[in-house]
Amino acid sequence: GGGGGGGRERGEGALTTGTTPILPSSSMSFSSSSVSSTSASPSASLYGIAKAVTHPAVPVSSDILRMDSFRSAWRCRVVPGLWNIRSSCCETTLLHYENFGIPEHLARFAVRHGMWGFVKTLAAKTPDFVARRRLRVGPYEIDSLAFGSPYAGCGRE
Repeated sequence: GGGGGGGRERGEGALTTGTTPILPSSSMSFSSSSVSSTSASPSASLYGIAKAVTHPAVPVSSDILRMDSFRSAWRCRVVPGLWNIRSSCCETTLLHYENFGIPEHLARFAVRHGMWGFVKTLAAKTPDFVARRRLRVGPYEIDSLAFGSPYAGCGRE
């Protein structure tokens, strides 16, 4: 495999994205991970799989906590609205693992209190992101401007 693309070669559906989430703790300020992910959209569901990988475009810094052990998978699909038959909702199922090296109760607290803020921000920003991406490429085309794309000049040779 390599690159998290489910056995596909780099550039055939595997993208690398950079993230810098802010943690809800004064003892840890920033974390950074380079994530290789792949997604496919059969029928009405969207699936994503991600894992931590090293990437030459992500700077090494003693101020940033590296997370080498990270795996995440999700499914997003449209479901009928709960209160109005003519409306629809989005159902997302997430399976996630990461090892920050902190106690489990603290990790559970951070997820419980931070996940809703993340989901609200993601929901608010996704339509603009998708619209800007659609100006460049179609829904199943490789985006040469994606972070880590081999076509952007920062992928591994």
